[in-house]
Amino acid sequence: MSVHSDEEQSRARNDLVSAYGGYLIVFDEERRAGVLRERVYFRTFTDTLSAPDWSPGTIEVCLLSFGDDEIHAAGLLTRGGRVATAKYRVTFSEIFEFEPEIQLRDLTRVLS
Repeated sequence: MSVHSDEEQSRARNDLVSAYGGYLIVFDEERRAGVLRERVYFRTFTDTLSAPDWSPGTIEVCLLSFGDDEIHAAGLLTRGGRVATAKYRVTFSEIFEFEPEIQLRDLTRVLS
């Protein structure tokens, strides 16, 4: 059995986060966020995201926020092709909804 100090565990966690961070997708348009949040129930939905702002791999882990400084769900993001000027089609799948939601400030505190 391997026993690690809190400092060693914290360093290992930070190394893992540095090696791969995933994405936090924030839907901040109130009407659109409401429509997409309803789709979380079905564990999959599609959308388009701006391409110049990021360079995702084919499949990424992501956290989903529909506003209110909370993380509502986690899932996989699969990038499709470009569908409009500077936009990718993306599919969110294998969605797991957090109940209760995770406060962004709590996540920031744990990861820092």
